Amino acid sequence: MLITVVVVVGACAVGWVRQFGVPLMDRDYSAETFVVENHLESKLAVEVTGGVPITHSVSATSSALIPLRGSCGRFMRLVARDPAGREIASLDDALCEPCTWVIEADGSTQLLREHRWPYPG
Repeated sequence: MLITVVVVVGACAVGWVRQFGVPLMDRDYSAETFVVENHLESKLAVEVTGGVPITHSVSATSSALIPLRGSCGRFMRLVARDPAGREIASLDDALCEPCTWVIEADGSTQLLREHRWPYPG
């Protein structure tokens, strides 16, 4: 029984390191992530479709990193929704390079062709 537990834990650890790297090590995530910058005073839910749909939470006046791993070249749609579920902004892109999608306090958006992290505020 103990051997089984050790093998399972070891396999999980190897899988983690292969997927995310060694924990607590400095790592440049800019080539693997897309930044969503939320300048609104409310939390946003960012739905990402184009493969397996997933939703990321972006706190008010904050940023979130969205993984890009394996998505380059695939058309992706991002939709930002407020807490009531209303669409605030949308973006259609292949996301092949590190970018920052800025959702301004007035509701306007811009796509910066740079990786701006952490939140500049």
